[in-house]
Amino acid sequence: MAEGNTLGINVGAGNMDAKINDQSLGEDGILDGEIYYRRMLTDNLGIEGGWRQSFEVPVFSAIDSILGVDVKDVESSGPRLSAYAEYPLQGGFSVYGKGGLTYYTLEYSLRGKQMDTSSLGGEVAAGLSWDLGFLGINLEANYARSNKVALTTGRLGLHVNF
Repeated sequence: MAEGNTLGINVGAGNMDAKINDQSLGEDGILDGEIYYRRMLTDNLGIEGGWRQSFEVPVFSAIDSILGVDVKDVESSGPRLSAYAEYPLQGGFSVYGKGGLTYYTLEYSLRGKQMDTSSLGGEVAAGLSWDLGFLGINLEANYARSNKVALTTGRLGLHVNF
């Protein structure tokens, strides 16, 4: 991909480790997604900004309710900014990596009371992209962490180059 702009969406699943009241709470069933805008500064380097959202799969929230779990409806969200680098392969394929900062807001319900906390954290990702002219798809492994939340996800994405 040459210099230009990209608008995309990534969705996936994974797990979240949230730190609530100094206790670790593992959530194995989360959905994770983001929308992003990327501006390539050179053929291989760019900057990317977006919004990330992760939340418990509703089925797991229902199970928590049945089991009487104190912490429910865990989700995290926030804006992010990353440096992006890609290396082109043949046939429209390229491998890429990105790393940057995300400002997370962790929201949850504790014994029926809505709670939230915020923190700044980092994010790294690596993936494979396939561009077919102005349209492309990608497959990505993503790891994000702050002092309140850690996310490990696999994602599939769709993007438009313009």
